[in-house]
Amino acid sequence: NLEKILHDNQGLCDTIVSILYDRSIAVREEGVKLIGPIIASGYSQGNIGNRLLEELKPLLLDEGISVRKSVVIIMRDILQNQPIHVQYIDLCARLLERLSAPKEEESIKETICAIFQQIWFSPPSINAIQVMRNLFTSSSQIASTGNPYYQLGLLSRELSQGKSVGKEANLKDFKDFY
Repeated sequence: NLEKILHDNQGLCDTIVSILYDRSIAVREEGVKLIGPIIASGYSQGNIGNRLLEELKPLLLDEGISVRKSVVIIMRDILQNQPIHVQYIDLCARLLERLSAPKEEESIKETICAIFQQIWFSPPSINAIQVMRNLFTSSSQIASTGNPYYQLGLLSRELSQGKSVGKEANLKDFKDFY
């Protein structure tokens, strides 16, 4: 598991991050594709996923179209599967920025439009349904306690660590949701 190796070996993590700044577009693209699954999984250990996501954001402005498109795809995966990701709004804003850039490649603009169409107008993914269900379950628990700020802090910590805080998602439980 690459994520575990990166977590245990900071030097290797730094080396992989340095690949993102290589002079070769092809090398940068492969670097993005290498770390993409770690970031998109949402279950990274420690701050590895957050650090790697921060390293990817500037690559939305990369000169290589393939690099920018790879970063957009990773952001799509995060937006579609992690509706409560801490950087959800920031990622949306960055994608909208690219969409409004006059000199941006048409294929990237089309991909970004498809992402927003998917997250705004399509039924949520199973993972998104599970997260929403967890939030609904937790919000009813929060309402029954005397200290909602404490409960929200616990919920936030559990979700940021990738832990389940409610029952497993079931599509038939959400038949009236959409």
